[in-house]
Amino acid sequence: MPDDWEISVICGSNKRLAKNLKTKYSSSKRIHIREFILDMGTMMDSADLYLTKPGGISVSEACTKGLPMVFIDAVAGCEEYNRIHFVRSGGAKTGADTEELIKICLSLMEDDARRKKMKESLKKTKQMNSSQIIYEKMKELTESRHEQNFTD
Repeated sequence: MPDDWEISVICGSNKRLAKNLKTKYSSSKRIHIREFILDMGTMMDSADLYLTKPGGISVSEACTKGLPMVFIDAVAGCEEYNRIHFVRSGGAKTGADTEELIKICLSLMEDDARRKKMKESLKKTKQMNSSQIIYEKMKELTESRHEQNFTD
């Protein structure tokens, strides 16, 4: 890892993981292990890249911050939709396994232009007004059903 890089690992409420990582990396001044934090927004503001699972709250906040993401494939279901959406939009990358994720992270950290492009993609995604989109779709469906009732 280059001398000007630092890694912050947020373990949340997983105290056992935090303890193990703190023991393993206690001698490193550039690897910071933290448990649950209240200042995640501040952490994101200081980050260049966010390695995370594609959970709704964390990816929404990262999108708002314009923070490029790399997704691990931890949980299927609704998180799968987030993964697909942000990868397709260009704001995130993902890999098939740990080795590929490492290569992606290193490659992105060494390429400011690619991270900038990802940030721009996230800004475009952020500009979508989901409430307006839902309203318009519901209005369209309601009008369609209303018209259908008159033709039946």
